[in-house]
Amino acid sequence: MTKQSNNSDDDGHYVPGNPLEAAHLRLIKHFKDSGITVTEEKGLSPGQYIATIPQGRRPQSVNYGAIISVEWGYELHSIKLSARDWALVKSGEGLSKRGKGYYYEAQFFWDYWNFGGGLSGSLYVDYGNDGANGYMGSLRGATIEELKK
Repeated sequence: MTKQSNNSDDDGHYVPGNPLEAAHLRLIKHFKDSGITVTEEKGLSPGQYIATIPQGRRPQSVNYGAIISVEWGYELHSIKLSARDWALVKSGEGLSKRGKGYYYEAQFFWDYWNFGGGLSGSLYVDYGNDGANGYMGSLRGATIEELKK
C-alpha cells in the first residue's frame, strides 16, 4: 500500500494546503462554472496567484428575473420573467409576453402580459380570445418578487 501525499484525500483528490489556496480554488471554480474563461499562473511571491479574465468576459451583476402577480376574479395570476426580460422591463422597454394560461370553471384561458414604462409604468393583463382585461394599472400595483440565487 502506498502512502497518501499530504495534499490529497483518501480518494486521491487534491486538497488545498491552506485557506488562501482553498479560497482561490473556489473562486476559480465559480468563474469557470459561470462560463468565464480564466487563465491562472503563479505569482512572484510564494502563495500569490494571478487569475486573468479576458476583456469582455468580466462578470456582470447577477439578475435572476422576477415573478409578477396580480389579482382579478378572486384569483392570483402570475408570470415568471427571465433575467433578460426583467432587465428590459426595469429599463423602461416595452415587453409583451403570453403567460402559462389558467383554467376557470373548466375552461382554459391564455393570459397576455403587457409592460411599459419601467417600474412606475403600466401593466395590462388581458385574457382569453376576446381580449378581456384582467388587470389594468401600474406595475407598482402588482406584487413583484425579484428572484435571488
